[in-house]
Amino acid sequence: MSKKDYLEIENMEWDKQYVDGMWDYLCQPDEGARYSIICGFLRRYVSGGKILDLGCGAGGLWDYLIDTEREQYTGIDFSDEAINLACKKSFKSFLVADIRDYIPGKKYDAIIFNEVLYYLPQALNTVKRYSKYLELGGILVVSMFSYPNIFDNEYKIVERTLKALEYEDSFLTLDKLVLINETRWKRKWYLVALRKKNSIPIKFSVEQAFFDEFRNYKVGPGEYCNIEGEEFFLRSKFGYHLYCMFFSVNNAKKTVIISHGDVNYIPYLKYINIFFQRGFNVLVYDMRGFGKSGGDATTFGYYEKDDLSSCIDWVMNRCGTDGVVGLFGDSIGAAVSLQNMRIDDRVSFCISDCSFIDMPAWLKGSMGKKEHILPVWIRYFFKSMLYKIKTGISYKDISPFIAASEIKKPILFIHGKKDSIVPYEMSVRMYDIKKGIKQIKLFDNANHVTSYTQNKEEYDRTIGEFLNEIGIV
Repeated sequence: MSKKDYLEIENMEWDKQYVDGMWDYLCQPDEGARYSIICGFLRRYVSGGKILDLGCGAGGLWDYLIDTEREQYTGIDFSDEAINLACKKSFKSFLVADIRDYIPGKKYDAIIFNEVLYYLPQALNTVKRYSKYLELGGILVVSMFSYPNIFDNEYKIVERTLKALEYEDSFLTLDKLVLINETRWKRKWYLVALRKKNSIPIKFSVEQAFFDEFRNYKVGPGEYCNIEGEEFFLRSKFGYHLYCMFFSVNNAKKTVIISHGDVNYIPYLKYINIFFQRGFNVLVYDMRGFGKSGGDATTFGYYEKDDLSSCIDWVMNRCGTDGVVGLFGDSIGAAVSLQNMRIDDRVSFCISDCSFIDMPAWLKGSMGKKEHILPVWIRYFFKSMLYKIKTGISYKDISPFIAASEIKKPILFIHGKKDSIVPYEMSVRMYDIKKGIKQIKLFDNANHVTSYTQNKEEYDRTIGEFLNEIGIV
């Protein structure tokens, strides 16, 4: 059988399935959440751009696009019958083509692989080929369904394809979401937004882009200062990407890198103005396993300290090796900053807000606050063993206390005396063991990571006095 004959038979099979209504559900409300996420990617990254929808079917995505998006939309599908149905919505926007050999006649701002990659034996190569038809700054969107059963062969195919895309050196993962439909087949979708590495950085307004998040975290948008930041991704030495934003001030040579706690970077934008008004550039980022960054769950500084060094590398390349780099973090971010400072002598100072002292002491203390039939030492033993099996990391190797005892450069310790998660005495112990220049500030009224929100002026003044004392400002 010739290739032409085979393709004709394959096309007839797809047409029959569309005639029989097998794919009608793709235009039903059950698919609405998936299409809405795709639209969210389009509006977040390439608002108003040209769209190529590969595997458009009967035009399910079309129903969720706004008029300005429809004006620059092109949908293609292998099935004549699917395109006939789609053309009832817009005759000029859909065409029959085989994505395996289709050559776009122009470049697009967004190319969507709409539930098609599992039908392609060379999925990664196909995505890479189409990426050549992206405008500078354009994105690739991948939508793939899977099943909860990890032993299902289709599950394995999907997982392999997604990992190949995530670890492909020429792509950056901007967003990756998992959507589960509990009512129909327990189906699970992965939705991923990618960008080519050589794409231009995005400029955005902090106040405009994150207003909803400001409201969620009960912080007024004015506190974040309406400045423009540069969005980009770094590749960790461990293979995943780190989502970063850089805010520059008058080509300054001084930069502070902010590491967040047990959330993404968004609540930490409130600290930008503390440093910005003192002439510092600011870099904020999502640590591994958070927000838009890759990687598995947090390791409380074990791997993150090296990721932070990758951020320092970027700052040095951007601002010069003769500049000043300082670290700021609270909660887990403070622990990461202290552990990084132990291994990276390029750091000039650190501001640590409510760091734990080490994992064994912190976990045992937390467990002791909860009533349980088993004693603390048994629970800790099993938790630490499971963590070691899962990650290969011993809790004993995660110790900001040891880091503080070896760091010679200036550190400012901050803690709230009402902290119910990390006792303030932990910062006091690290202050006591620290050699060289050091300061400590304890806020009587503050709980965990609330010292700034409850004492803004005094918090700002404390940091300013510390920076003055060490001769940075």
